[in-house]
Amino acid sequence: MPEMTKRELRAAAREERRAREAALARKKQTQQRVLYVIAALVLLAAIAVVGYYVYQQAATPTVGVYVPDEGRDHVAEGSPITYKSTPPASGPHYPRPADYGFYDQPVAQGYWVHDLEHGAIVILYKCPQDCSQLKDQLRQVYDTFPKAKYGRVKLVIAPDESISTPLVALAWDYKLELSGFDRDQLLAFYNAHVDRGPEDVP
Repeated sequence: MPEMTKRELRAAAREERRAREAALARKKQTQQRVLYVIAALVLLAAIAVVGYYVYQQAATPTVGVYVPDEGRDHVAEGSPITYKSTPPASGPHYPRPADYGFYDQPVAQGYWVHDLEHGAIVILYKCPQDCSQLKDQLRQVYDTFPKAKYGRVKLVIAPDESISTPLVALAWDYKLELSGFDRDQLLAFYNAHVDRGPEDVP
């Protein structure tokens, strides 16, 4: 095989250089495409996170005031319980919940906090003197409010002299204080929070 001339050697070197440059350009192009794909995926993930956050905010009930969560431990039935919030909207409670219904006599907090955990609504009323009209209105609330998803009206209505307003509606981590009976507000609170406790229980 004859030896290559200087011109041919230079041409071959130029060709080899062009091939290397072309390969390098292709490599850079591929790297750029990968970076674009990664950037697009990061952007999509960020959009998904923001979208989820917005959805969660929209799905979060806005009726009532948020009360910081105090946990959900079980304690021995009848034992004293101290809550940070009065009345409590979460926290330690007895192993057994109160039965749903209207009560003339106070119900220990340890029982109805357990109801809140199950997604029930608790309405406390303050009745230092005779308040037969208020009691009748609250009985009617229990009798006429819509049934929750398990076919029951998940309401505990009981007197409590420790509350600072005549009426307080409670759900897990939420409360609504009322200066007087207001069926529409109570119903709105019930609909916004019923079956939203940490335990999905009838």
